Amino acid sequence: MVQGENDIKLIDFGLSKRQKGNNKLKTQAGTPYYMSPEVIDGKPYDSKYDMWSMGVLLYQLLSGYLPF
Repeated sequence: MVQGENDIKLIDFGLSKRQKGNNKLKTQAGTPYYMSPEVIDGKPYDSKYDMWSMGVLLYQLLSGYLPF
């Protein structure tokens, strides 16, 4: 096996922002297929809505299809 052949790389954190305390975020940024309904509706959100996006991504990786 060639060194680095199976490296996983996460990219494109240009729109990322650190969440401090219980502050809610308001910026709608991302791919609509992976955004939670609350973020699409423009409601303030926190990190638990990132779990929605991770769930959609995991579903797609396991099944090969988007869930919606």
